[in-house]
Amino acid sequence: MLIDLPNKPWFRRLFLLLVGLIMLVFTKDLLGATLEGYSFYWSESLLFGSFWLLFIPLLSLNGWVVYYKEPPLYVVYTFFFALLHILLFASAVAILSSLFLDHSFGMADVLRRNGPENGAIALVVYGLGNFFFKKYREKRSGTADSSPAISSIRVTKSGRHIVLPPSSVICVQSDSPYISISSTRGTYLHSSSLQSFMESYPLQQFVRIHKSCIVNTVFVESYVSRGNGDYDITLKDGTELRLSRNYAKEFFRRMN
Repeated sequence: MLIDLPNKPWFRRLFLLLVGLIMLVFTKDLLGATLEGYSFYWSESLLFGSFWLLFIPLLSLNGWVVYYKEPPLYVVYTFFFALLHILLFASAVAILSSLFLDHSFGMADVLRRNGPENGAIALVVYGLGNFFFKKYREKRSGTADSSPAISSIRVTKSGRHIVLPPSSVICVQSDSPYISISSTRGTYLHSSSLQSFMESYPLQQFVRIHKSCIVNTVFVESYVSRGNGDYDITLKDGTELRLSRNYAKEFFRRMN
């Protein structure tokens, strides 16, 4: 989830790396101005150095899309985020310079001046980012498939601690601020999130079918296409759930 990203070690490392890059850009501009004898404007250096800061939110969003949505064409996302980055950067420079500097830079001027170089950098960064995000997702998926058997799921109801075998869980749905675990023994509220549940119980039969629902594939009775990429799933207890197109590929992989 996006709100969890600042707590991720890789996010903190990325932030420190980009801050370091901005300092290098600032130093490079200062040295260049000193050696070549032209005036150095720290405001302009900082303004154009913001190109690197944009990698923090956009790479985070890119990683979230790749990890949770599993796009089939990672190259498309590389070009999309690179183009988005360049356009946002040019827009930001044009707006901020008109608001805070004595002279402004037009968006077209920024694109002509910095577009080719920044575009090449963005393609390399997002290309490498998508590659590593994809590998990370595949690694996590493989870890889930090869995890040892988990003997029990512990829940609480009316002050009683109840132990559920994973095989009894039919589906798990979001019921903010809890999750609702439906099993053959009843339904229980659990103080967790769907993502935490998947990480705590990385079992082959548990698969996410929607941003707010996980099912046990053992209890899937049938499914039918809606004609738009989504599916209607019917469980053995008669429960009907929607399978989102974003999770369909992983669902069918687990069903095989």
